[in-house]
Amino acid sequence: MTIIASSAIIVSRILYAVPAWGGYLPASLVSTIDAFLRKAVRFGYASQIQQLADLLSDADEQLFTKMGASNHCLHQLLPPIKSINMQLRDSQCL
Repeated sequence: MTIIASSAIIVSRILYAVPAWGGYLPASLVSTIDAFLRKAVRFGYASQIQQLADLLSDADEQLFTKMGASNHCLHQLLPPIKSINMQLRDSQCL
């Protein structure tokens, strides 16, 4: 098995449903997972160091972007888009 395939397998296992469970992880477990990811690089299973916080942020952003499509099953859970018309004062009034 190649290094890239090993890295993909490791990260895919960690990222499985991470938007659902990632926010509930205690700091001790986050540091344990980060240590595991660092060791994966050291032992040659991954090519770059990744932190769980970065992986979680990327996964959340991807999910939110996908939810924006009207044909996504979670789209109905989003609040309606607000249109805010702001009237700013004239700059000459200062």
